[in-house]
Amino acid sequence: MKENMTSDEALNVDKQQFRAWLKSASDFQVEEVVGKISASHNFWSYATEELRCRQAKPHWSVAPTFWLILMSVVLSAAALLVAIVLGWNKIQSWIGNP
Repeated sequence: MKENMTSDEALNVDKQQFRAWLKSASDFQVEEVVGKISASHNFWSYATEELRCRQAKPHWSVAPTFWLILMSVVLSAAALLVAIVLGWNKIQSWIGNP
């Protein structure tokens, strides 16, 4: 299968190659294929199914992992600042300032 196949070229391959192309195609290319073929065409159902699956995935910022990482970074930075403020006298003695 050709690496950078256009949507027109993708319509002229067999079913397995088309389904493999769908996985690597951009959203625009898949939408272009859906607009070019009729709903009775087999490839139309594959393309609409691929679009539906892609749209069902939530945005990365909605994922709980994103918020956990963000909160841990913010809390770590806050803890660092508190430690610096509370230990400023000790830090000054290490530096050599009285």
